[in-house]
Amino acid sequence: MKTPTEKEIIHNARATTNHLSLIFAEELWKYDLEAIKNTANSILQTGNIIGIKILDENRVTVFEKHEKYDKGFIHFDKEIVFKKRKLGLLHIDFSGSILQEKKKIIIYNSLLIIFSIILFSIPVIRLLLKLNLFRPLERLRKDIDLLARDDFRTSSL
Repeated sequence: MKTPTEKEIIHNARATTNHLSLIFAEELWKYDLEAIKNTANSILQTGNIIGIKILDENRVTVFEKHEKYDKGFIHFDKEIVFKKRKLGLLHIDFSGSILQEKKKIIIYNSLLIIFSIILFSIPVIRLLLKLNLFRPLERLRKDIDLLARDDFRTSSL
């Protein structure tokens, strides 16, 4: 089951893929290979996208470049459509490092909260022990001392 953070990242990646298919649609319609190359290289420089592959309507590769593969990358495919005509296919790989960073932040915050709870609960536990255990034991010890001295009048027993 995916966490809300994972769902949000996947949603944003899917929306970006849809948007990029629209950007590449006009360039592929004109078959402007230089524009496709420049646009794709600019997109790859953002760091969030690590791979792009664009195929034309005959499934011939028009552009393909992968910067790097990282753990947990997210892959999407989207048809490129312009004026209701299928022009090709966009394969796009998003970096998994975004998700890994979010997970690290969540783990760090969780540990910080747990540590804070433990740290602030120690004085409360000490107070409860003092009231419910140590004081009654101290009274019992005093009463035992009185009983040991044969003083039955002042004992609370």
